[in-house]
Amino acid sequence: MTTPITLVILGALFLSFPALDDPGGTLARVLSLLPPSAPLVIPARTITGDASVLEINASVRITAVAAGLVVLAGRVYAASVFV
Repeated sequence: MTTPITLVILGALFLSFPALDDPGGTLARVLSLLPPSAPLVIPARTITGDASVLEINASVRITAVAAGLVVLAGRVYAASVFV
């Protein structure tokens, strides 16, 4: 049951390693905006000074919206299963 979620998290983790080697590169910029990998990449980019305030703000907002959608999806699923 948890395999799809685990694979997404592991994929984000393994993709974050090359992104952290080049924090200003395209891969790091893209991963900074994707919710599964943003918490892994954006702190390192912020510390090195490669992330602008706009990128940090966008990353936080996109991740917050994704978290809200996960909560909403959980409620919809629970309501449909327990009816």
